[in-house]
Amino acid sequence: MDISALSLNGPSQLGPLPGAAARPVAPAAEQGFGDILTNLVDKVDGMQKAADASVGDVVSGKVTDVHQVAVKVQEAGVAFDLMLGVRNRLMDAYQELIKMQA
Repeated sequence: MDISALSLNGPSQLGPLPGAAARPVAPAAEQGFGDILTNLVDKVDGMQKAADASVGDVVSGKVTDVHQVAVKVQEAGVAFDLMLGVRNRLMDAYQELIKMQA
């Protein structure tokens, strides 16, 4: 993905991730923070499942293009790492809020 495609206006600007399950998306005005996180987790899960299926296809001999499978596995890994980083930042922010209330 080209870095210039990223936008600060929200994840809806990026479009669907490859291998992600199709799921209806509400307009940004109706979509809450929890819904956005749920959609992103579902997309990362879809990428992981697609990568696993691709590896299974290589092992079974259905697919001979190992390069494409390696790309899918790397994309899923990067998406998971990004999701984990976002989760860690959210947890840090939550801990800071808890400290401020005490």
